[in-house]
Amino acid sequence: RHDMGAGDYVVERLREKPRTRDIPVIILTGCRDAGLEMQMRGLNVHAYFTKPASCEALRTAVCEALPPDLASAADVSAVAVA
Repeated sequence: RHDMGAGDYVVERLREKPRTRDIPVIILTGCRDAGLEMQMRGLNVHAYFTKPASCEALRTAVCEALPPDLASAADVSAVAVA
């Protein structure tokens, strides 16, 4: 983790601005820090995953985060975990 560009920093900046406040954020991290997870959930992230994460769980989170008209049209079968 680093200060500038770390997930918590990015989410905090998104939540500060009315234009980006409601963008769904899905966190995928290798950091198993319960405090970070609580902080992210406090910032109202849509989903929080630690690696390794299930591809199916990630696909589900992406579909749930999309507006219904986009979710039905999205090809999330291409979502993969590297």
